[in-house]
Amino acid sequence: MTTRGSSTWGSSNRTQTYQTSIIHSFPFPPTPKDPETAGRLPHYPRTSTFFVSKYGIQTLLNAEQEAQKIVQKARAYRVQRVKDARAEAQKEIEEYRQKKEEEFQKFEAEHTGINAQAEKDAEKEIEGKLKEIEEAGKKSRAQVIEDLIKAVTTVEPKPHINSKHK
Repeated sequence: MTTRGSSTWGSSNRTQTYQTSIIHSFPFPPTPKDPETAGRLPHYPRTSTFFVSKYGIQTLLNAEQEAQKIVQKARAYRVQRVKDARAEAQKEIEEYRQKKEEEFQKFEAEHTGINAQAEKDAEKEIEGKLKEIEEAGKKSRAQVIEDLIKAVTTVEPKPHINSKHK
């Protein structure tokens, strides 16, 4: 016979197990060690399976949303790191290019100076030789003209070497 307040489920061992399983499915702080309140949910003396199931699903959805936020932040961080790395690489490339350009300009200036000096020396040498030729031409100009006129006006008839008359 059952009395009021007690039933087959009321004080049996199964009720304790059921209540304990409900407690462990909630993310609440652990239940107190007091024997009167042990095994019961605080603030929720009677909970239905539907509420526990709905709360569990909502907890999973919240956890999934948090995970998605974390993944999105990680992706954004990775994309930003790639952009930063590319910008840094571009900056280093530009610095290297500028350094090499300066080295080239310096090299070109040094060697152009040498080439310019060589050109000046060559021009001086050429001018000197041309002056020598002109002076030699001026000294022997009269003799050269006389030899040319003599060669043109003096004719010595000779048979051609290929001719048969000897």
